[in-house]
Amino acid sequence: FLFSQLRKMSSESPCFFPQDLIVGHITDEFIAFLVKHDPEMAKIKLPPIAKTKDTSKGDFTVLLKGACAKRKLDVEKYTTDLTTALNESLKENPKSYLKSADAVNGYVNLFVNRTNIFKSSLKTVLDLGSSYGSSDRMAGKKVIIEHTSSNPNGPLHIGNLRNVMLGAHLSKLLEAVGYDVRQHFFVNDLGAQIGLTALGYSKIYASVQPKLKIDQWIGMIYACMNTLSELQLLSHTMQELLDVYESKKLLESSDLSKQREGESDKEFATRVDYLLTFDSLYARQPDLCIVLLKECLSVPSIKKASAELNLQYERNEPSAVKIFREMVINCLSGVQQTLDTYNVRHDQFDFESELGWEGSNDRVMDRLKASPYFVAQTQKNDAGVPEGGHILCAKFIRDAKLPTGKKGYQKNFPNFYVLRPDGSTLYTFRDVVYSLKKCADVDHVFNIIASEQNLPQEKVALTLSLLDPKAPRKLYHLSYELVKLFENGKPKKMSGRRGRYVLADDLYLELRDAVIGFMKAKLEKKCESDPSKADEFTEEAFQEIGGEVATASMKYALLSTPCRHQIHFDVKKVADPDEVSGPFLLYNAVRFKSLLRTYEEGVAKGEYPPLPPFEEINFELLDEQSEWNILLEYILPFPNLIHQIACQDMPPPPQLPEFSTNKLCDFCMTLVNSFSSHYKSVRILTDKEDQFPAMFARIYFYKALQHVLDNALDILTMKPPQRM
Repeated sequence: FLFSQLRKMSSESPCFFPQDLIVGHITDEFIAFLVKHDPEMAKIKLPPIAKTKDTSKGDFTVLLKGACAKRKLDVEKYTTDLTTALNESLKENPKSYLKSADAVNGYVNLFVNRTNIFKSSLKTVLDLGSSYGSSDRMAGKKVIIEHTSSNPNGPLHIGNLRNVMLGAHLSKLLEAVGYDVRQHFFVNDLGAQIGLTALGYSKIYASVQPKLKIDQWIGMIYACMNTLSELQLLSHTMQELLDVYESKKLLESSDLSKQREGESDKEFATRVDYLLTFDSLYARQPDLCIVLLKECLSVPSIKKASAELNLQYERNEPSAVKIFREMVINCLSGVQQTLDTYNVRHDQFDFESELGWEGSNDRVMDRLKASPYFVAQTQKNDAGVPEGGHILCAKFIRDAKLPTGKKGYQKNFPNFYVLRPDGSTLYTFRDVVYSLKKCADVDHVFNIIASEQNLPQEKVALTLSLLDPKAPRKLYHLSYELVKLFENGKPKKMSGRRGRYVLADDLYLELRDAVIGFMKAKLEKKCESDPSKADEFTEEAFQEIGGEVATASMKYALLSTPCRHQIHFDVKKVADPDEVSGPFLLYNAVRFKSLLRTYEEGVAKGEYPPLPPFEEINFELLDEQSEWNILLEYILPFPNLIHQIACQDMPPPPQLPEFSTNKLCDFCMTLVNSFSSHYKSVRILTDKEDQFPAMFARIYFYKALQHVLDNALDILTMKPPQRM
């Protein structure tokens, strides 16, 4: 049946996609007429009926140029005769969706009965309420989204936050189309960084009271231990460092900062950089630094001691487990406090260490070793040097005839190392094990991981294919670019290893203060013309609203840029309500609430009559062109937009999916801009009795529009405050 594909979605679940249902009705009426008027034309596959770009020339349109050319008909004459006959036919059916038609340059432009469409559309939105935009299209399918997964030896920073927001938003987005979604956090509690931190933690936690939020405190321990380990490798002793500080000096001004005999300029610069780094750590937490120095006096090699402790933990030795788990859980509790600021919660925390304890690592390694593509580790390879156990990825790609070059795997694909020369596993191998575990009982797994890990993630996915070539692809890497923090036009340098990073907690406070600053400035301007406004907001209200706006602004800033684009994050721009920003979006969202609240308060005071039942409303009074445009551009297509973003076809490997988070942000921003223009041109609330019917129709219209915006913001994990 003609247009069957267009109508497939609406026939399956009409309440979810009212736009398609309406287009389906229009299509039915047009085709029914065409069958009577010109049966031959009705047999030709025509382009689908679509919205016009200019609704003053028609609401919907269908192109007949191709069909006329196929039948060798004069398109101008044919479309003119067709629309004349169609208009005559419509006079006999005043209740139809179609109202009239016009011929324009080979198109048949269709005008519709707007009153009917307003009424049916608004009823659908109001009946569904907070469910409008959602569907059950993917019901029965299970998804795991792994996100955040920050190292459990420090706090979250701005780069982590982009990962967090993408994961939380994608979870909401996929839930909106019916997926059963679980959010996982992979706790990387093994490795050199964690071992260094655990060694420092074990030596000082019982004797030094944390003076920071616990995850920040543990992050300081890591930065100190890493710097001391590097200084030790550069031939500095803990005693000589301690002597400098006990003499009330800094390393920078001591003899230790002088160039050594035979030391190159490059070596000297590296060493001094570490000395200066420890000075900066000492300036922030002197007690912690001194205690760590004293505790490490008896440690000949911090690097070896931390590696041994890490190995004990990997072997599940109780003494090491006690140290690591206490440190990791404490750190994660601090991280969760930060996530709570943004209302983000994971369903499950999976510990990397447990993959080995439960035997999963051994089972997967046995499978890999049985593969013809596995090369065992050796202390002396063909080049005479130690080499870890690895997978010959390039050979597998050739044998499996996988694509290479553009949109395929890189030529001369590097080996995938899974074992060190001593036989211990590498973290990338444990990623393979964890990926197999995640994929076991779900339809899709999405790993939210930065683009710098594109190649390692490609190796993981290849290895899964190698282990089971016939298995359907379930694992997908959602790649994103990093965030660069700017201040006064200049980027800030960050390094977790050296304790140089902008904490997510500090950035939130800075953003909140900037938001409050803009709010107070705007209030001061209002007070110039109306001094009574000064009493509307207390300092407590500023803090509360400023916090709500700051969290939403952070989310908008991190989601409004496409995943594959780098973000330049400037607090002042992110907080500015006059920029294309979260505060601007929220301010206009609050207008809806304010408008409807003003009406309800007016009803309570007897200033306005109560809202009549929906069935009694005359929607013919929604006669502004801007109202019709808002219906067609925002209210009706909203469910289709969610479906389009969430239900994309997954690309073949090694191509990566990209969920366009920015599209929903753009939708919200253009919606509030359109509403703002409409709001300025139309008087909505009135005390004139003859204008009450139009006011009632608009109140219902705005209620529906508010549902659309609120539901879109909810999927973006944003919630507007009650007032601003």
